[in-house]
Amino acid sequence: MTSAKQPLYGRKGRYTRFDLRAFLARWCFAAFLVFSVYNPSGRSLFHWVREGFADYWMLQIPVALMLVIFWFLALRATLLALRWGGIALVTSVLASLIWVLADFGLLDLGHRLHAELAVLLLLSGIMTAGVSSMHVLTRLTGQTHVDSISPRR
Repeated sequence: MTSAKQPLYGRKGRYTRFDLRAFLARWCFAAFLVFSVYNPSGRSLFHWVREGFADYWMLQIPVALMLVIFWFLALRATLLALRWGGIALVTSVLASLIWVLADFGLLDLGHRLHAELAVLLLLSGIMTAGVSSMHVLTRLTGQTHVDSISPRR
């Protein structure tokens, strides 16, 4: 007797299952966006433009424009899905997790590197929650069709 498994691909061949792997993929995408613009290691678009703009400006402009487009799409999805109240809730939950890590001594917020990484991870967590929230909601409620996610007037 074979067990019926949930298909990976639904209507029209689209990926329909949302699991931990899908959430981690969205988190990696959000972390890539956040850390590619600025990170404390010195290898980011900010540092690249600041230190070598005269040498590589023909490459920096398309890279910067692509990052702006991806940031716009991710921020728009986050704002439409979570709205300001949801962003405030996600921020408070993630900030409290950072506080717990600092309280246990795993994170020293007095150290500049740790504080910058905490803020960058907070931003990537907010963006991850925003781009994942509709999938989590449909998974929790069992809803099979989402009509629109347009802004309310």
